[in-house]
Amino acid sequence: MSLTQPNNIYLQNKDRWIKNRDFYEGADAVKKKADMYLPRLGAHKGENGNYYYETFLKNAVYYNTVNRSVSAFLGLSFRKPPLLTNPELTERYRHNFGSDGASLFAFAESVIKETLLQGKCGVLVDFPAVDTQSLSKAEYEAQQIQSFCAMYTAESIINWKEEIRKGKKVLTLVVLKSEVIDPNNLDPFSDKTVDSYTVLKLDESNEYVVETYIQVSDGAINSSSDNYYDGCYLYESIKPKMQGKPLDFIPFYVVTPQGVTMQSIPSPLSPIVDLNQAHYLMSALIQHAFILCSSPTAVFSGLSGDQQNSILLGGSSAILLPLQGTAQYLEYSGQGVTTMQTYMQELVTRIGTLGSKIIDPAQGSNLSAEALTITSSGQNSVLTSIIIGVSEVLTRALRIMVQWDNEKEISSKTLETVNCQVNTDFNPSIISANHINSISLLNQKLLLSDEETFDILKKGELIDNSKTFKDHQKEIESSRFYDMVFGDLAMEAQSSIPSKQQVEDSVIDTKTNPDRFLSTENPFDPNAKKASTPDTGNPS
Repeated sequence: MSLTQPNNIYLQNKDRWIKNRDFYEGADAVKKKADMYLPRLGAHKGENGNYYYETFLKNAVYYNTVNRSVSAFLGLSFRKPPLLTNPELTERYRHNFGSDGASLFAFAESVIKETLLQGKCGVLVDFPAVDTQSLSKAEYEAQQIQSFCAMYTAESIINWKEEIRKGKKVLTLVVLKSEVIDPNNLDPFSDKTVDSYTVLKLDESNEYVVETYIQVSDGAINSSSDNYYDGCYLYESIKPKMQGKPLDFIPFYVVTPQGVTMQSIPSPLSPIVDLNQAHYLMSALIQHAFILCSSPTAVFSGLSGDQQNSILLGGSSAILLPLQGTAQYLEYSGQGVTTMQTYMQELVTRIGTLGSKIIDPAQGSNLSAEALTITSSGQNSVLTSIIIGVSEVLTRALRIMVQWDNEKEISSKTLETVNCQVNTDFNPSIISANHINSISLLNQKLLLSDEETFDILKKGELIDNSKTFKDHQKEIESSRFYDMVFGDLAMEAQSSIPSKQQVEDSVIDTKTNPDRFLSTENPFDPNAKKASTPDTGNPS
């Protein structure tokens, strides 16, 4: 297989990816493909057929349920912010994670969107092609050089290869296609682009190598040269290193509806796309019927030829008909259009049902309450599976980036504390006041620990999802201290502050009664019982 030739799996899915992308992009992309998505009617194939088809296409209304579905799923996924652990190591990537400077959460949103739409999305962990060894620490920090992640759509992953090495399936080759500005273009005002092919591979020494090939745009190709291959020339070859050592794996991962795998999995939105196309076709037919039938047309019979050119309609004019002549309005009647409208509503309902099944497979099925609970708690929805895969890839990427961006090697134990978890709780869990009272009572009776109580309140969304139990305890202790100093307890204490005379009397009394301050009573309370002085038998 050549460098630029996609593999068979890619070719089998290419048309589906194009269709899904067009229907997600909207009306302009769909109508641009004309009869690919909106077949011509019989009248559109004869003389003047193109003219009538253009009118037919222009009047069709495209209702983008694909885009709306994706937006709804993303809204559910980010109903709660993703959790990012070990901020000391990961905080720097929160707002600068993607190759385009995107934040970690914006990057996660893009990966989920692509996986929903096309059934796969690639993530490459990369490092800027600079000689960091020659830079001082100050120069390194000043240039803000750090690793990053690049996202690749399904259409750009044209080839890959996996092998069994040491008993494990290992990714050994990936070919990524993209468009770049032609580096040989001498015109500074031109944005001429050419195809670029990035090859990620493990060489004979099992070391990670990145090769970039660029399509030859002008000039002859020297086929005998090693730098030219399949109509492209080798622009760059890099062997990335981490702490001065080459990598022994390809840091490229593919998220699918069934987790992190290179296998091709159908897009969960493809059935919605197909129904959206049926809805689009029915919309075009209804619009066409309305245009043809909505305006009543006057029909006369028995008129001579010279009368037909001088007919005026309206209450101030008269039309003289011959004997046996008739006049009437031709108007549409029947249930044809109504039936089509009913079918369109049915399509919308079916699209909604398919969308709900992506979130919860039990939606629309006749399951008992117990079975429904088991199904939901199993977290086996397509959306949940995608999010788990995205969280796994982001966690892997973060751990590689943390290692890459530190001068010294990070221990495996420390790396295990680096995690990123995107929300999988799609339904708000509202706890009633009675439930809160019951939980509080169980906690007071020591039937629920403080941490268990915290977890319940957190799931009930009464506590911020990003807050830990330790942080919560610190806030409680801090608020209690505040109350003691500035709150109600302080107000009570303020009322018991002694007057000047009380202090003076107390000092005098202390000389004769030194044990007074050892009493549990308030020493400044005039009504408090005075501590009795032990009788030593000596006269005072």
